[in-house]
Amino acid sequence: MQWFVDELLYFRGIVFVKGWANCLEQPIVSMAYQFPGAEAIAVQGYGLPSPDLEPQFGASALNSRFEFHAAVNLPPKQVSQMQLIFSFADGSTHTATELVEQKISTDPYHALHRRFFEQIRSQPPPFRVLEIGSRNRSGNVRRSLLGDRIEYVGMDIVAGENVDVIGDAHNLSGLFPHGSFDAVFSISVFEHLLMPWKAAIEINHVLKPGGWVMIATHQTFPLHEVPWDFWRFSDQSWHGLFNSQTGFKILETACGESAAIVAHLLHSVTADMDIHPAYLATAVLCQKTQDTTLRWDADLQDILETIYPV
Repeated sequence: MQWFVDELLYFRGIVFVKGWANCLEQPIVSMAYQFPGAEAIAVQGYGLPSPDLEPQFGASALNSRFEFHAAVNLPPKQVSQMQLIFSFADGSTHTATELVEQKISTDPYHALHRRFFEQIRSQPPPFRVLEIGSRNRSGNVRRSLLGDRIEYVGMDIVAGENVDVIGDAHNLSGLFPHGSFDAVFSISVFEHLLMPWKAAIEINHVLKPGGWVMIATHQTFPLHEVPWDFWRFSDQSWHGLFNSQTGFKILETACGESAAIVAHLLHSVTADMDIHPAYLATAVLCQKTQDTTLRWDADLQDILETIYPV
């Protein structure tokens, strides 16, 4: 039995599910969904055409896609724990669990993350890593991802749990000596930097030659941490920040966490917007090739009158 859920959406009380399931041994005759601790609910929608799967799985997969929606009066966390139950011709069943986890395991954005941290953990000591934006805001503390042999420095613009150094990413060279780190990473921070090009130059200053950089941020996302929410990035935008002029070579970029944009008003521009590609996240993995001579002397305090919302 093989299966995959392409979409598990929850929008204003309606859950939308789309994916495929195939069993080589015997046909699937029906399906249902179930939340932990609740009764299974049968749904229609299995057996849709799937010519894209036939070359991989054979004739049994020709009609193995499914798509359904249902009204659900549950909090989003419980909806994300949905299970799918597939029934076979002989009366047996198969329950598909961890739908979200399986989708994430194949997501290009998350795959880039995993490769970066695996690469860092494999390095012999001494090896020093800087995280920009390390404060524990939502329980995602990444110090433990690096292992015991790596020296980790957590930096954030305000004090808090998991912060070793308080400072601004626009002024790393004022906080750390030249060539202080073997790697630098930052997750969900660059959208909050007024001048991300200045931060790229600053990262070059504090990174050793050959050092790695992994930056992850948003391609599409609601406004947050307002008024310090400045930018959104595509996978192509990274070439404007990390290039030969700023002293880097891009190794890989990715977009992930696929999404659908739905406008509040339907008109000629917004029609069918939801079917076009959009992603919540984007990331870049690059390497320092040389010191940069670029400078950007603008000071954050001379431009902004606001402070980062705590």
